[in-house]
Formats: sequence, C-alpha cells, structure tokens
Amino acid sequence: MKMERKCCFMRSKRANKTASLFLAVCFVLVMISLPALAENEAEIQPLAAAATVTDFAGLKAAIAAFNDSAAEDTTIVVSGSIDMTEDLAVSNADCVLTLTGGTLRRAAADVYLLRVAPDAALILEDITLDGAKGTYGAGIIGLVYVAGGALTLRDGAILQDNVSNYGGGVFVLAGSVAMNGGQISGNTAA
Repeated sequence: MKMERKCCFMRSKRANKTASLFLAVCFVLVMISLPALAENEAEIQPLAAAATVTDFAGLKAAIAAFNDSAAEDTTIVVSGSIDMTEDLAVSNADCVLTLTGGTLRRAAADVYLLRVAPDAALILEDITLDGAKGTYGAGIIGLVYVAGGALTLRDGAILQDNVSNYGGGVFVLAGSVAMNGGQISGNTAA
C-alpha cells in the first residue's frame, strides 16, 4: 500500500513539472510575440478621426495639422483630383495617417507626391497617385519617398504613370513598404 501511494505521488510530481514547463514555454512565446503585435496594431485598429479635402491647400493644411497635433490615427479623404505642386511629408511618429479616395496627380516636375519621414506611418487605400508621365516625362524621383518610415498599400491604392531615375512608383531609402492590396503599375525607373 505504501509503495502504491509513492508511485501515485511521483506521477503527480512529474505531471506538475511537465505542466509548469509547458506554461513557462507558453509565457515565453507570448512575450516574444507582443512586440510583433504592437508593430501591426496600426493595421488592425479602426481609424478614429477623418477629414475631407478637395484641393492642394486643404490637403497640405490637413497633413500639417496631423503632423503637428494629431493624438490618434487619422484618415484624410481626398474628394476628386488634386494637383500636387510640391511634395507633402508625413512626419508624425505617434499616429498613423491614412489617405483614401480620389487622385493625387503630379503637377510640377521633380516633386515627390508624398514623403514618409523616419518613424512615421502612412496607409494608402482606395486612392490613385499619378505621375503624369505624359506631361512631365522622366523626372528624377518616384511618387512616394519612404525615408525611414512605413508605407502600407491596401486595396484600391494605385501608384501609376511615373518615370524617374529613382524608385518609379516608390523610392525606399530606409524603412518599409507593405503591399496588402493595391497595385504599382506603369512606372519605370532608370
């Protein structure tokens, strides 16, 4: 009888060690995956604020306001077509900017339409960026310049019709580009 209890106790002790080891491994795996989840948080959270713009001045002001004071992810809706006469930089490193709707069209030579500064994040969704290569021919720059930030293309994002020495549709000096939909087409880079 004594022997039987000891065996039962030993099995229980082994089961406890196995269960403890299993829980420790699970804990380590969860802790390892938390930074990856935090990096993708901007892509899975709904966007909180939105503004609609209809011209270059409105877009410039909306992006400047986002860069200067946005405390939450923001969506700017482009209504119609906007001629881009200078490049606009997304530089807020604390929030994600989403541009959606309409068309941004190059209206001056050698102008990036958008720049993504270090640690900033830009999402393009259901929007067209057009390089107007029939009008401006071969420029030296792409449509979007990623300089240490993160650019994400989603469904309906189109980067098209650009000829440049660097980048074609997107020029990435540092940072990242994720294509979760959309297309980059009709662009050439030397």
